[in-house]
Amino acid sequence: MPEVGGIGTQQVAQTGPLEHVGDVQGPGDGLGGHQARVGNAPGRGIGQLLSSIAHGIANLARSFCDFIARIGNMITGRAAGPAQAVEPQEEEAERGPSPQQAIEGARSWRTDNAEFIESGTALPSFREGCIQCMSDDEGVQQFIRENLDSGDYSSEKFTGIEDHPTDPSKFIAKFGDKQLVFSDRGSNNHEFRGPLLRQQLTGTQFANLRGLIEQNHLGPHDSLSLYLLTPLTNVLRQDTEHMSTEQKHMVRDAVAQMEFAHGKTVGQLANLSFLD
Repeated sequence: MPEVGGIGTQQVAQTGPLEHVGDVQGPGDGLGGHQARVGNAPGRGIGQLLSSIAHGIANLARSFCDFIARIGNMITGRAAGPAQAVEPQEEEAERGPSPQQAIEGARSWRTDNAEFIESGTALPSFREGCIQCMSDDEGVQQFIRENLDSGDYSSEKFTGIEDHPTDPSKFIAKFGDKQLVFSDRGSNNHEFRGPLLRQQLTGTQFANLRGLIEQNHLGPHDSLSLYLLTPLTNVLRQDTEHMSTEQKHMVRDAVAQMEFAHGKTVGQLANLSFLD
């Protein structure tokens, strides 16, 4: 009988219905194998990441469909975004918000969504999201959860990667006489699969699967944090479009120092290069 994660393991496609959050296509490039189109967000493709965020995560983020909907509102709804921090006069509306209005709007966005941001970027949320990206097979996902702390799956035991013999959407990670079959689909938004997962397996040190996953939490490969920052960067990009370079730098320097979540600032995670 093949080991869980082996080539012979039955693959379970995640095709369950999502709540309506725009047009949904799957499987696609998003987290969890679905692609949810929400407004004009470049971070689209979040998908059905969590069926339930248990383990003490706040009720407002209990289901990932709620998580998707909240991000959609943050992206398409201007009420909590920088553009409406101050009600503009007609003349001001033509030239756009001032630097101070954009800065204050960013602060309001963080304050209004504080609980949601803290919950959505919590380590259990991040870890579960990565597990669901690593494989589309529910059996493999469960095996990873149950073996997070097993030393059998460490960088020391890692012996290489092989292409899957029959399915190009998967690859095989070898750990001595053990193996796991992972998703080899693209990771356009830093989803933990495909090229990114291959690179982390071959180029980093990890004591177990927990270490492999959690080394990216609140870092440049943290998809959930990047998705959550999308509404802010989208609105800032629009609101600073006609500002001078000096004004953009004023906004950039202030916003970069703002708290994001769990001790990290916006500047440590968000790409604010459009304000350079």
